[in-house]
Amino acid sequence: MRGVRRNLMRFQILLITLSMMPTLAAGSYNLDSYFVFMGFELEETELAEIQEVLGIAPTHQEGDAAYSYTAICYRVPGGNVTVYFESGEMGGGRRLLSYRIVEEEKSDFKCGNTQKKRINEYKIGALEIGKGIENTIASLPSEIESRDGNDFYYYKKIPFTEEEIKRLEVKNMKYAFWDQSITIQLFSTGDAVSGYRVTKITSW
Repeated sequence: MRGVRRNLMRFQILLITLSMMPTLAAGSYNLDSYFVFMGFELEETELAEIQEVLGIAPTHQEGDAAYSYTAICYRVPGGNVTVYFESGEMGGGRRLLSYRIVEEEKSDFKCGNTQKKRINEYKIGALEIGKGIENTIASLPSEIESRDGNDFYYYKKIPFTEEEIKRLEVKNMKYAFWDQSITIQLFSTGDAVSGYRVTKITSW
């Protein structure tokens, strides 16, 4: 349970850090292929929509405000893998901000079973359980802004469209852009990847 608490705290701190990234330099990258897992898109899909596809799963909630954490999880049939779909304050506790796939004997959360649709694939981009950690790192998009251990951070400024400028009533064109902050976290056992998490937050 101590490991779970540590992991939750790490995720909460990560969300707070990502929400503050507009103060940092912005780079360029293409991580679009990492934003969708099993057809569920970060910042677009509601947790309730995931349950409609995969089946009902108990909702785990704790903390409040910036430290709030909401998640649902599913055990992969026939394998020691758990898939977590996570949200927080920036997602209103409803919208998907992060997915986490981890190899573990069991989850400390109550998870659902995928009766409606099996999770047969949990490889995305360079991320694959069992792949060598160094090979995985070398295969990640190279435009990394910063790194903390096996946490890799990417930042991008996305200019507003004309419609967004009008809708948001932007007065100062100096700030007419979205700040997109992405993190890829790798978990490892020995020299192999034992799990990963992808988190995305877009803010103004």
